[in-house]
Amino acid sequence: MKKKKKVLNNSLERNSYKIQWNGNNDTGNKVKNGVYIYKLIIG
Repeated sequence: MKKKKKVLNNSLERNSYKIQWNGNNDTGNKVKNGVYIYKLIIG
């Protein structure tokens, strides 16, 4: 599996958040259609 984009890389206060990805990779290019898996680390 290949990393496409790091959407958020900082700590957030306890609350409810909505994170939206615009479909671009780290270099700003659109990625292909498909199913993408995300990794969420809590704690």
